[in-house]
Amino acid sequence: MSNYTLQNDGVLNYNGVVYPYHPSSGLPWTSESIAKYVMNEEAKHVQALIDQQTFIDGELKVQYAGHIVFTSTAVNENTGIVLQAPNHEAEFSEMTITKNSVLKLVANIQSDKDDDATVLTDLPNDMFRIPIRNQDTGEQDLLLGTLDKGILTVEAALDKAGYWEVTEELINSKLPDGFNLAMDKIVFAVVSVPKTSIIESTASETPSLQSTASVSNISEPIVSQSSVSESPVTESIILEVNVNTDNATSA
Repeated sequence: MSNYTLQNDGVLNYNGVVYPYHPSSGLPWTSESIAKYVMNEEAKHVQALIDQQTFIDGELKVQYAGHIVFTSTAVNENTGIVLQAPNHEAEFSEMTITKNSVLKLVANIQSDKDDDATVLTDLPNDMFRIPIRNQDTGEQDLLLGTLDKGILTVEAALDKAGYWEVTEELINSKLPDGFNLAMDKIVFAVVSVPKTSIIESTASETPSLQSTASVSNISEPIVSQSSVSESPVTESIILEVNVNTDNATSA
């Protein structure tokens, strides 16, 4: 049973441990009832963290509700380009994209990481925040994830250059206590590239209209109507036909 004592100086003694201030606000305790409530909630939180962990082979392991397995990583073609696709065979996936690209990620939430037939379709449809962190500065931003029948979709504009990462630790920090998801780290290298370079790069990957037209001219020659009507040979044929017709009439 927990033992609470709020001393005359406003310091809380909780099971032999001294808490001089409210752990969240940093302000002195105002009453014993508030102190008891806050410490009870803190105890529940700690217990939840303990309950979601287990010892396996002598090591403390986290119990996972599922695995995040990315099935598609792309950008909106009207906003930017992928300079380097992620390598899923590497220790972690790294994707190089141009600044201001609208990123679209699709992932399965699977009970078995290696079996895409184990998508957890019974998970409640929901929206949740996915933290993304700059590797150099530690700055964090939030992406919005939408979960529908076990399929996670994330769409966001990456408008700051740098190395940005999404990790298992970051994702689980915004999930409810006792609900953890496993995932391999993914890194987005966002680079500043002049817009003209993007246009030239995109154009170089697409056959020119002129080249396409020249090929079609070879396979399907186009005959000009004006050139036919002005051809001397054609005029002589028409004249000969008229002459023969006149002769036949007079005969």
